[in-house]
Amino acid sequence: MKHYSQKKKAIGMAIVCGMILGTQLSIGTEIAWANEEVLDEFYLDGVVVTATRTDQTVKEVPTTVQVIIRQDIEKRQSRTLRDVLQNALGVTLWKDFQGRSQVRIRGSESRHVLIMVDGKRMSGELSYNSANAHEIDRINMDNVERVEIIRGSAGSLYGSDAIGGVVNIIMRQPMKKQGSINYDYSLYEHGDSAGPTTSIFYQDINEKGNMSWKISGSYNDSKPFYVDNEGTSNNYFGKEQNIDFGMTYTAENGNRLSFDFGRLNEDTQRSEAGQSYHPMMPKSDKINKNENKRTNLSLNYEGEDDKQNWSVRAYQSKYEKEYFIYKQTRRNNIVTIPYTLNSFDWVNRTINVLEGKDSWQLGDKHLATVGFEWRQDKSEGTRIKTDLNSKKSSDEASIDYVSLYFQDEIRPNDQWLVIPSIRFDHSNLFDSAWTGNLASTYHIADDTRLKVVVGQGYKTPTINELYHAWEMFAGSAMGGPGQYFQGNPNIKPEKSWNYELALEKDWNDKTTGHFGLFRNDVKELITSTWTGKYVDSAGNLVSSIIPTKDKLMTYKNIPEARMQGIEASIQHQLNDEVDLNFGYVYLDAKDQGSSQRLEDRPRHQLNLGLFYHPKDTNWQFNLDVVSNIDYWASKDGNITTGDKEMENSTFTVVNFLAQKDLDARARLYLGIDNLGNYHDYNKDVYGRMYRVGIDCKF
Repeated sequence: MKHYSQKKKAIGMAIVCGMILGTQLSIGTEIAWANEEVLDEFYLDGVVVTATRTDQTVKEVPTTVQVIIRQDIEKRQSRTLRDVLQNALGVTLWKDFQGRSQVRIRGSESRHVLIMVDGKRMSGELSYNSANAHEIDRINMDNVERVEIIRGSAGSLYGSDAIGGVVNIIMRQPMKKQGSINYDYSLYEHGDSAGPTTSIFYQDINEKGNMSWKISGSYNDSKPFYVDNEGTSNNYFGKEQNIDFGMTYTAENGNRLSFDFGRLNEDTQRSEAGQSYHPMMPKSDKINKNENKRTNLSLNYEGEDDKQNWSVRAYQSKYEKEYFIYKQTRRNNIVTIPYTLNSFDWVNRTINVLEGKDSWQLGDKHLATVGFEWRQDKSEGTRIKTDLNSKKSSDEASIDYVSLYFQDEIRPNDQWLVIPSIRFDHSNLFDSAWTGNLASTYHIADDTRLKVVVGQGYKTPTINELYHAWEMFAGSAMGGPGQYFQGNPNIKPEKSWNYELALEKDWNDKTTGHFGLFRNDVKELITSTWTGKYVDSAGNLVSSIIPTKDKLMTYKNIPEARMQGIEASIQHQLNDEVDLNFGYVYLDAKDQGSSQRLEDRPRHQLNLGLFYHPKDTNWQFNLDVVSNIDYWASKDGNITTGDKEMENSTFTVVNFLAQKDLDARARLYLGIDNLGNYHDYNKDVYGRMYRVGIDCKF
């Protein structure tokens, strides 16, 4: 009855919004907001900074880069980084067995994708399996100017963590006084609320133009998506608040001093209904609750003139996490023992960074860049043990890095750009490492470019992989062994070689195409493994006959994995009203040792986008289609032990959004995500969802 009532509510909201959207079109008057959207769709001459740490256009930069600009964000009403990435070429989003969001680029591991904000790392989850967990759902887009996505290794510039690619979120810089407010409400197909999201952004600059500031905030109250009638939720849900503040002072000589502050508060939970092996046996229900806080502080000083561009920055990102597990007991659906606290853990992770760079022109043919980075990655908590014999309830450890890098942008002639770069990384726990990159763009003609990249990547183990000490779940007489994870201080860093060859062509200023080949060989790939031993809940060795035993898990290196394939894309402005884009990726991702396909990756991915903005009206429509073909995954995405039963599947997700400008400052939108109502909870696809919202500028 509840679902029927909420379904009526959803339909009613859609009808009301449809009636509003269906009001008389403003023929003959072009609204200012609508004009603002129809800019250079392809951003070919736009500047990107992630690929080279200097200003380069998308046409010139050799590395494969996709840029989602502010206009793209607004025409899709993207609220989070997930909304932006779900249509990006070669990007796959999925959930792991604990319901945590993950992101892959060209089949990479999620931990091999470096996510940054204005080139700054963010502290987050400690576990290697949790790398980037939840980040794509946390980062709000209201304060974002563009998102730059590097497909391929960027180790020679960014060091550890960038084996698979980089996602750099570039924030908006105040140029004038303006602000915006957005309210977005979503419903699941069965009528239950998915929750509202409210966000606000404001920026200002003084009359002299030398002092500017900005502030943004968001509040998300996400709701559970239940996968059964007993209360199992497939997602973490709850309340999340973000606030960001930035201020910049520009001196008379043009030098700029900037301060940034960010704060995340998150209170989420995920419920799991207990299973019974006999009708007369009790069921044990569980609630996993997380209370997370993150504080970001940054101070940056930079300057430039005709020949030089330099910057020095210090920043800190501190993440505090508390884990609570509550359990209750039911018999015949009657609660016999109410929810009580079963276990508690905490982890703090702090990243401290001091970095600087200087770029200067050496004659007409060289632009040299030299930079340094000191970084400390420190963790402490109840899930870390540097000494397995220690009786302490918590421990701490840190990895300290010192890095130097050099890059030269060489122009032998007007047709050719060559960019060699090299980086040296030293840490207190691992051997020093050199990584290099050689990239080139050659203009075969004014409208045709050949791009070649050969580069190395590097990924050190985390504190978790070195010193983990944690019971993931307990064993039971009926359910079988549990799992206890123990770190491996002898594990080696992962290393990679990345190869790219691409051909790009423009047809006038309306169409551009890209065809490329890529390959990424990752050696010493880190994975979890069973040691063949059993332990109790405290990590002490026990006999295999103990019914409540845990399998002792640890981490090891495997010889090599290879991700290789083909990618092609074309973007075309059909006329003044219609923009089209199409993308295709073929991916062959294998463990070279076993010759088995790597999980949770499609063999083929198709992307199609259509943006329709009728001339002389205040309407616009957006359609996005993503097809994953021959997707290799386990039938039960929540399985953690035993042999997995694998399967291939094919699924397509179609999203539609209609927007109407009510006036020059207000826009109403109505959307349907996953029109085909495809369900696969293990792939983070929950079926059809309805969106309605309003976006106001002032």
